[in-house]
Amino acid sequence: MPPSSVSRCLRLKSDLKLIVGLGNPGVKYRFTWHNLGFLAVEEAAERIGAGWKAGRGEFLTAVGQYAGDKIVLIKPTTFMNHSGTAFRQAVDFYQVELQDSLVVYDDIALPLGTLRLRASGSAGNHHGIEHIILLSASEEIPRLRIGFDRGYPTDNLSHAVLSIIPRGEMSLVKEAINRSADAMLHYLEFGLLDSMSKFNTRQQGE
Repeated sequence: MPPSSVSRCLRLKSDLKLIVGLGNPGVKYRFTWHNLGFLAVEEAAERIGAGWKAGRGEFLTAVGQYAGDKIVLIKPTTFMNHSGTAFRQAVDFYQVELQDSLVVYDDIALPLGTLRLRASGSAGNHHGIEHIILLSASEEIPRLRIGFDRGYPTDNLSHAVLSIIPRGEMSLVKEAINRSADAMLHYLEFGLLDSMSKFNTRQQGE
């Protein structure tokens, strides 16, 4: 059997989970609201002792083990609006079913720090997950949304999502990132439904 076939068989036989954090590459975007997905998967990678390196596509990857599964964490090197390119490359390379992936991203419609795990759904107003849905031809993609509603005007969402996180709110953001990593690892061990029950917090007035 050719080496490429052996490699593909190994990927198909492994218990593999793919987690893709969304964000924009580059130092200028690192601590913007739109990069909460990046920050969350970076925290998860640190917890499982996985280092980042170039992947087989337009993404960085960190590979480790957790709860008996091989975990592949991804950060696209495309910009946010083209996240679907990196997502499809990773899904195809690792031969992962959509239901065995998890996309992690920011959501301006949710209060700061609120988490929402879902098995499927529309893109809302988020262009990153919109492009992923478009290239996957399916909304049946598990996702974890991290809220950051700070009362920004709704007529200029681009400015809002690319705003630098205020220093005074970094402690709340770090708490949300830590809890997001908790949710990812819980999802890996106990599955989506149990994780939804545990981490889909409800804010007063929702």
